[in-house]
This record gives sequence, C-alpha cells and structure tokens, in this order.
Amino acid sequence: MWLDIAERDDTPLKGRHKSILPLEAVIWHFTGGPGSPVPWLKQRADGVGWHFTIERDGSIVQHHPLDARCSHAGGSKMFGKSNVNARTIGVELANLGPVEQLSGPSIPAAALVTLPCRLGADSRRRFGRKQPNGSMWFMPAGSDVVVASDGTMWEAFSGPQLASIIRLGLALATAVPAFVDPDRHLAHRDVKSTKQDVHPEVFPWLSLRDTLRDAQIRAEPRE
Repeated sequence: MWLDIAERDDTPLKGRHKSILPLEAVIWHFTGGPGSPVPWLKQRADGVGWHFTIERDGSIVQHHPLDARCSHAGGSKMFGKSNVNARTIGVELANLGPVEQLSGPSIPAAALVTLPCRLGADSRRRFGRKQPNGSMWFMPAGSDVVVASDGTMWEAFSGPQLASIIRLGLALATAVPAFVDPDRHLAHRDVKSTKQDVHPEVFPWLSLRDTLRDAQIRAEPRE
C-alpha cells in the first residue's frame, strides 16, 4: 500500500519482499546527516532501507509499500519478539541529531532548564557533529538548536517537519488500525539499545500521542 499524502519514490531494495507478519508498530528514527537521506538510500546495496522519509521542509517521501519488509531495526526485539523489521514501519526524519557548539558566544546556563530552548538562526554561533573519521558535518543554515534537560544539544525539527510527523502518524493509523494506539509508536531505543536515537525531549511524542488518542476516541463505537 502506498499513502496518498506521500511522494512515491520506489527505491530499489536488495531482497525486498512482502512481510507475512501483521504490522505491529511504527519506529521513528533520525538520519544523523546534514542533507536529504534519499540519494544515499538509493545507493545502498546491503538491504538497509525504511518506508518513509520526512525531509526538513516537511515533505513526506514513501520508498516502499507498507507490506514490504525493510531493514531499519535489525537485531531488535519488540514486545518480547524478534524479527522486528517484518512487523514494523520505519520512518526516518532528516535531522543531524546531537550537535556541539563550534564557535560563538556560549549558551547561558539558564537555557539548559528551558525546554525547548531555541537559539534561532544566530550567525554568531555554529554547530556541527563530528564523524568517526574526524570530519565535521555542519548543521544546515536556518536550523534551530534545542537544549535538552541533560545539557545535550540537538538540531530541532522544523515546524513543517513537526506538522508532517502528525500527518503521517494519522495517515498510518487510518491505513493500519492498530497504529491508532499511541503505544504502537516507538523510538529506536524501545526495541534496541542504540546511540542513534531521537532524544525524547526533541521528538513531539506528546503531540503525536494526544492526536492519536483523540483519533482513537473518535473511532470507538458509540452506544
């Protein structure tokens, strides 16, 4: 199944096949890079893939039908069961993830207790994320920074992205009735111990779950 709200990008996936297991959850990831992950995804030849990308401008791209098995959460366990990839939908959010301040005035300590703390497009401050090979990926121009309560700094999801997260969540709940349950929307850390995970204070979990609960209530039969 392909969703009408998404741009269709039928990306080749090595070994792609239909899953025979019922879908049980949506797993939300971040890409960890400064640009769009779509060109990178098209070059993969090792079977890694996911169903949807939400770009920084809010556009939603669907790479594979909902019944395709995509390798986005390998080696995981969910609800006490393995073979997570065959039972989940993978969504990647274009986002650099955790960043460090490289230049400019330091962030006031008081900012660390304010959530979210948006610094805006302050040209005096520069942020980036160091790669294992020593190179630096710089945060895209115009992106905001959120300071979490633990003091870590993250690229903020844009307004259009936040809106598209809710749109996609609702569309998936319509396509797969089980997904109207907020507890069926998970972070990567919920199925596997990983550093590549969205900080719980950065992702709009509360808004998404409140919206799904409202949809769940509306869907309940009335006497």
